[in-house]
Amino acid sequence: MDDLVSDAVEIGQRNKEILELARAWCRHVRPDRGGLGVGLVEQATGLPVTGGTLTCDYACAARARRRSEANSGFRPSPTP
Repeated sequence: MDDLVSDAVEIGQRNKEILELARAWCRHVRPDRGGLGVGLVEQATGLPVTGGTLTCDYACAARARRRSEANSGFRPSPTP
């Protein structure tokens, strides 16, 4: 169980770094959880463990998809 918690914390730390880098790249980027819940580790640490997608109202979906596919837990939102 401790290994699972440690892994979740590592994922959350990596996702936090990704969000910080994404915000440095585009001030309009924001995480979109898309109905994903918040787990116990995320509640306890405040880290973005669950992931979700990165969304920007001004970015071209194809361009945003290519850049965000390299991210661990985040995937681009589907284009409406």
